[in-house]
Amino acid sequence: MLDSTTILSNYSTLLSDASSLRTNLIDNFGLAYNSIRDLITYFQKMEESNIKAPMDFGKAIGFVFFYLLYPGAEEGEIDLTP
Repeated sequence: MLDSTTILSNYSTLLSDASSLRTNLIDNFGLAYNSIRDLITYFQKMEESNIKAPMDFGKAIGFVFFYLLYPGAEEGEIDLTP
């Protein structure tokens, strides 16, 4: 229960802080674009889409939200800069 409240609080602070959302949009734009492209292709040209099963469709939607709304590491936890 404590873990879920911590996760929800991270997401609520993300939505109130526009800089985190902007950073995720810049850093993960290509990954989110690929998922959005797959979703659009599924509806327009189903036979050419990378989505072949309902699970793939759900994963594509989930990836869009994950890449754009992922709270990331707290300050000082993980440094991924080279």
